[in-house]
Amino acid sequence: MHNLGKKLRYFRKNNNYTLRELGEKLNMSFSILAMYERNERIPPIDKLILFAKLYEISTDYLLGLSDNIYLANTEFSKNTIHETGTSYNNNLFKYKVKNNNMTESRIYPGDMVLIKKNKTINEGKIFLVNYNGNKNLYRIYINEDNYILHSDNPSYNQIMKNKNDILIIGEVVKVEFYL
Repeated sequence: MHNLGKKLRYFRKNNNYTLRELGEKLNMSFSILAMYERNERIPPIDKLILFAKLYEISTDYLLGLSDNIYLANTEFSKNTIHETGTSYNNNLFKYKVKNNNMTESRIYPGDMVLIKKNKTINEGKIFLVNYNGNKNLYRIYINEDNYILHSDNPSYNQIMKNKNDILIIGEVVKVEFYL
């Protein structure tokens, strides 16, 4: 648990929160948050759960009990995943779509996508990407040392970023939506 403070600081900064902003969001004192990040205090379990939910990560990862950073996938059943030909394991998790940049691929805000953690880029496939602290779905293409992030919605422009500026989280393998 000695890395808990470092992890809390990393995820706060990666999500572009100041201590004050995070304190307001979680209804906590920024000075207590600073103590957590400096390992001067250990957050109680209810606070750890708040951090995990906010950052969409596993409490076990925060506590150093697991190397799996992502939440276990609980809403996609093993049978559903088995039907897709993909084994159920720690390399799968679900993500709730937050924007409309993939509407031409029939992926809308509120849809759930099954993500397979994968850093290998299969050009033209849809990936969950984190850049500038924002997670979004894009089709990825490679141009030398750059990734081209393509939205399947004509209202959005393509984005070209250096590979070092982009965190590839995983590839979309299934979309679940409700009528």
